[in-house]
Amino acid sequence: MGILYLSRHVPSDKMLAHLSEKFPGMELTQVSGTTSNFSGNKMGTITMTETTLSGIIKREFNGIEVVVAVLPPHLLSELLRVAKTVLRPLTTRKPTGKKLPNGDDEVSFEYTGLERVIRVTIETELFAGEKVDEATRQASREACQRGQ
Repeated sequence: MGILYLSRHVPSDKMLAHLSEKFPGMELTQVSGTTSNFSGNKMGTITMTETTLSGIIKREFNGIEVVVAVLPPHLLSELLRVAKTVLRPLTTRKPTGKKLPNGDDEVSFEYTGLERVIRVTIETELFAGEKVDEATRQASREACQRGQ
């Protein structure tokens, strides 16, 4: 089974072992980078403005059934269009006892499990007395869901 891992971080040994348990015989492809610039062994360097994330995955990773991703909600939403299963790693933050140069406490992240992304939604309300009819609002929401 093909699994695509999208994150700026390398998966921990604990996560890899867990994925191997859940998906015996998996073939993991890791693509690392930030949301504005993914780089990976198949994609080279791609800026997200070139095309949609779902388009990149369709083009470059045909046959991927599962995507494990640490991404913002709008990109998780795109993944739901092309993958049978979209998973997010769950982690706990642990203080390291060290300070960062800006004075904040340094933390490490410990993998604790997976959650499946079912859908991504946006909840809205009219802003401060705006007068927009419901049909216009509904059309706008539907266009947003289609990525337009």
